[in-house]
Amino acid sequence: MLSIALCTYNGEKYLKGQLDSLAAQTLLPGEVIICDDLSDDNTIAVAEAYKSTAPFPISIYRNEKKIGITANFFNAISLCKGEFIALCDQDDIWLPEKLATVIELFQKPENKNIDVFFSDLSLVDEDLKPLNNTMWNRLHFTKVNRQRWIRTGGVEYMLHAGNVVTGAATVMRSSFKERIASFASYNFKIILHDYAIALAAALDGKIALIETPLVLYRQHTSQQLGARDFRLPFSRKLKLLKHLGSRQYKQTVLSKFRIKLGELAAVGINENNSEYYRLGMQHLQKRTTKAKTWFHKMARLTPEFTKGRYSTYVHSAALGYLNDLLTGTEVK
Repeated sequence: MLSIALCTYNGEKYLKGQLDSLAAQTLLPGEVIICDDLSDDNTIAVAEAYKSTAPFPISIYRNEKKIGITANFFNAISLCKGEFIALCDQDDIWLPEKLATVIELFQKPENKNIDVFFSDLSLVDEDLKPLNNTMWNRLHFTKVNRQRWIRTGGVEYMLHAGNVVTGAATVMRSSFKERIASFASYNFKIILHDYAIALAAALDGKIALIETPLVLYRQHTSQQLGARDFRLPFSRKLKLLKHLGSRQYKQTVLSKFRIKLGELAAVGINENNSEYYRLGMQHLQKRTTKAKTWFHKMARLTPEFTKGRYSTYVHSAALGYLNDLLTGTEVK
């Protein structure tokens, strides 16, 4: 059986269209698990209405309290009973051959050790008009970068370049639930569900990509994520300049840095299997250890800047470097 883990939150406008695309699959799912994160619109009513005529069983769960997108997906995954589990957003459209394509790949003998497949997605506007772009293009996941990703196993690529595995394009074996079972109880704040799943699978060498887009990834103003470009625009960097010399800004940045490293550790990334993590821990230590004098501080931090560590671990390298130099009190 194939399960679909569908998470909702105020998705009344597009949910029926997504469900219609599931019903139009050439290979129908055996069940659809809907986990709703306390929507205050008619999402539940739309789901209940569809349930009565759907060509597959639908189970609807409503969280007792709002838990956020990441925890909601891990909860939905835990409830799935199928041999394969496909993650599903509330506002996209799946191409009819999506499930059949992925399951066929899973069943090939050469893919017996693959636990997770993910594909590209075609970007469309809220009315499903093509935007003549794909998610991978938006993420600069070019052919060269995909070859690099495959050659290196994906972990270090994602840690440096960012996540390229979109949840809406991800399908996993049910056996992989055991690998990520601990994620359901971990309070992720920075790393999202798809990134955690991708890193865990890549660490084990059990993830593979599908070049063909299998999802119409709808872009609209009310979606929780979407195909955002996470690089900071120049105007944003200018606004950040006001934080130069601010100890509060330094505390905020380093706190988020610590949280990210902690979440990576929860996924399984550590000093023994990741250069990114090892150097990140060293970088954090150098930025938080009190220096005898300002000149000692400069001597310790300048190599971090010239070697590109600030560029790797900080949104704005120059701002982070200057803020550290100008901040008089170290953050423990």
